Amino acid sequence: MDISWIIISILFFGLIIFLLYENRPRKSKKHQFEINSDFSFHNDTGEIISIRIYLNNKKTNLEFLINEFKNHNIFLNKNGVFEKSDNGKIIFTIANLYEPGYFQDALNIRGLTFFFVTSNPIDNKKILNTMFNSANKINREINGRIYNDEGQIINENNYLEMLRNNITA
Repeated sequence: MDISWIIISILFFGLIIFLLYENRPRKSKKHQFEINSDFSFHNDTGEIISIRIYLNNKKTNLEFLINEFKNHNIFLNKNGVFEKSDNGKIIFTIANLYEPGYFQDALNIRGLTFFFVTSNPIDNKKILNTMFNSANKINREINGRIYNDEGQIINENNYLEMLRNNITA
């Protein structure tokens, strides 16, 4: 049991590193527009914002999720995780909450992790809003509970606080 958690942690950490690497700027910009030195449109911290759905003593399967996610334009990629994209750009990713982090012939899925890497305050708010709305709609179908990174159940007040505190910085 302990070795499986270690493997899960390594795979999840590897996925996070991969996502951070893929979202880094490819070309240096010669001209940068500055209005005020205290304001930066780009958030270079690249924080990961996540929402988790725990299925309360229930399980679901991959076939059900594939069909459910199709209704929300979320598709399974070749790496075994779901992606929500807009015009070819990945908005957020959904991984298996438990081992091994990706979905492969999963019959007993007990939770989901919705996450994205922050880029700038305007996009971050839009992405979090889209991600939260998708998680809520999907949660209605699978009847779980939605939690934030700190393990607190997310309700309307928590969500608005999360939007103010974590995304605007």
